[in-house]
Amino acid sequence: MDLVFLDPPYDFPQYPMALAAAAACIKPSGQIYLEAAKPWRDDDVSVWSLRVAKHLKAGAVHAHLLQPAA
Repeated sequence: MDLVFLDPPYDFPQYPMALAAAAACIKPSGQIYLEAAKPWRDDDVSVWSLRVAKHLKAGAVHAHLLQPAA
């Protein structure tokens, strides 16, 4: 896949499971859009061989664009 959108409820306890599944589905040039109640950093997503390409905060929402790590 080229793009996966993850916008679960903020109290969603399975972020790691959702990110693992999304990371397994995207192409090497693909991206994952993630909305969350907290910021996710490179250290948080590196376990799935991902990196944070962009992050922004709008109100209480943290939006992330994740890409496969090189």
